[in-house]
Amino acid sequence: MLNYLSLITVRISGLSIPAGIYFIKTGRREMHKKAMINASLFALIFVALYLLKNALFPTPKYEGPYRSLFLFIL
Repeated sequence: MLNYLSLITVRISGLSIPAGIYFIKTGRREMHKKAMINASLFALIFVALYLLKNALFPTPKYEGPYRSLFLFIL
């Protein structure tokens, strides 16, 4: 359930950004402001859901052969 909510929030956030760009290019400043606030709020909700998911369901430590490469990329 948390995965689906995360996907929905990040998708709404991602779609709000191009909408905001469109609004500013067409001179609709108030709609641009609302779209950017919307994108920021949904991104914040996404981060909160991500942290909640990782707190409730921690992922196991990676113990594979490329652990140092994995940690370097991370």
